[in-house]
Amino acid sequence: MKGIRDTNTMETEKQEKFQSRWFFWVFFLAVFLSVFATFYRVFIAKNYLVDIETACSPETEACFARDICDTEDQICAEGDTLIETSYYKTVERKAFAFPEACASGSLDSPLCADLSCRSGEVDCTETFCSDETVPEGETCVGPGVVPEESMTPDESAVEDEESGDTMNEAPMEDSSGKSDSIQMNEMN
Repeated sequence: MKGIRDTNTMETEKQEKFQSRWFFWVFFLAVFLSVFATFYRVFIAKNYLVDIETACSPETEACFARDICDTEDQICAEGDTLIETSYYKTVERKAFAFPEACASGSLDSPLCADLSCRSGEVDCTETFCSDETVPEGETCVGPGVVPEESMTPDESAVEDEESGDTMNEAPMEDSSGKSDSIQMNEMN
């Protein structure tokens, strides 16, 4: 009887070792494949999104405006000397869509001067300045954008107290084709 138990125990131990080895082989193979797939996607296929600031023309586009000061980090604080104002928009696109000269990190090439989305380019988004997207400490400049400091209450945008009219939103298109909403009175 003792010999049968030893044989059964040995068979069970062999089966457990085999299952344990099999589990670890499958586990390490899965980890290796995951690491390889990520390496391939990032370093070889360059299939990931890059968010970059690029040149913007305030004459034709709603641009972010950032003051550049004469400091080490170029961020302006009260009393710093203003050097220039930088106008930019943000572009999010796949890394493989950037010109090879720009992908290496050197933006000195003439190809890197304007990294805007090309017509028909898939997975490319340009973000222009608006009230929802403007970062703190920056302003929006461009067609259809009214600087905050120049905004004054307009009599047409204020509720007419005498007639009791209410304010309604009406869409208005600016020169870039984007729709903004403004407040208007109903006229009797």
